Amino acid sequence: MVLETQNLARPLGEFFTDVRSYTSACILSAAAALEAFINELFMTPEGQLRPMLKNFETDFWGLKGIERKQPLAKYQLALTMLSKAKLDSQNNCYRDTWALFEMRNSLIHFKPSWDPDRHRTIDLVDALTGKYELSPFVDAGANFITMRSMSAGCTTWVIRTVLEFLHEFQNRAEIDENRMAAFWQIKSH
Repeated sequence: MVLETQNLARPLGEFFTDVRSYTSACILSAAAALEAFINELFMTPEGQLRPMLKNFETDFWGLKGIERKQPLAKYQLALTMLSKAKLDSQNNCYRDTWALFEMRNSLIHFKPSWDPDRHRTIDLVDALTGKYELSPFVDAGANFITMRSMSAGCTTWVIRTVLEFLHEFQNRAEIDENRMAAFWQIKSH
């Protein structure tokens, strides 16, 4: 936020490289943290989930194993295994988390606007529109994900999305509170 505030009166320049770096790092790190967390819940020997798997190596790491599933599918599977209610895929919290993962995927596997497989990006833009303040440094014609979303508003949305999703998951799964403590120390502004 400070970087944006310091440069508001300036034309687009070098500083935007830092804005993009920080925002994209936030997106990538947040998505990676969510995926690492659910993988850890399945892999931890003393946890609740691993003992439920008949053959951990095959069930988790195999060709059709849990590790290969989409992150949100892993969270749903964990809840099913724990005999808890699944997350509502129509809920804003769930849809925002889906958008975060899609945003991460879009940054990693960028598709130019002329690509015929771009329909997923269009769905993502629709899902993200109005969720956060866009970059004040680029115009409306700039790419939505790689340019317009590179903002302090987006990073705040990312952090809030992760925390809301984990709260929702924790409320259902009732994971050991000590495991969740580090997440709850993160503050969203």
